[in-house]
Amino acid sequence: MKTKAFGRSKQTASRDGLMEMSEITFESSPTDLRAIAAFLTRSAEEIEKHGSDFGHSHLRDEKNQAPWHSDAVDVIVMPSR
Repeated sequence: MKTKAFGRSKQTASRDGLMEMSEITFESSPTDLRAIAAFLTRSAEEIEKHGSDFGHSHLRDEKNQAPWHSDAVDVIVMPSR
């Protein structure tokens, strides 16, 4: 099953095209949800380690995520501003 992500926009898009969401829904398998959870945990650890030097990270770029295909939804993490 390919993971899908849905959201409800809280505001209009920013100049870089991102929208703040009031809610995010993942339609996913337990395996993919665990991959997302592990990625979020690793990203939090990297943000703690690198602080403001941490730019952003893509789940799709993680080499150990073999089932994550290029046509799957990408999860991107960045530190709060």
